[in-house]
Amino acid sequence: MYPNGVLHQGTSVQNFVFNRLDYLLWCRLLAGESFSGKDKGYLGVHFDKFQFAFRTSVEHYFPQTDPSGAKGMEGVDRFGNLCLISPSSNSRLSNYSPADKKKFYRENNRAESLKQALMMSYEHWGPDGGG
Repeated sequence: MYPNGVLHQGTSVQNFVFNRLDYLLWCRLLAGESFSGKDKGYLGVHFDKFQFAFRTSVEHYFPQTDPSGAKGMEGVDRFGNLCLISPSSNSRLSNYSPADKKKFYRENNRAESLKQALMMSYEHWGPDGGG
């Protein structure tokens, strides 16, 4: 679909790639497909309330600076760790841990992208926890 290098440019991955992925996920979830056992029913309100919107900020789900204070985490710029959200959310949550980001979105009953909702569906995320 896309040359491999397009997805490995960290925050320089073009926004349309994230939007296209959300569109493809939406179509396939709506058609009843699942991903690693997670379907639109599993995503619940994150799928039901999802809206395509203008988002321009690339979010690192596992932050660039580890919440414990470590810097230079390996692999955080890979496409699997990135999603597109609003700049205000990115500013608010920038160095939160994945668990804290999940809690924020759970309490607010929303996810800003379907890719993000799927990322949050994993129990562990980060250099040692899969994802």
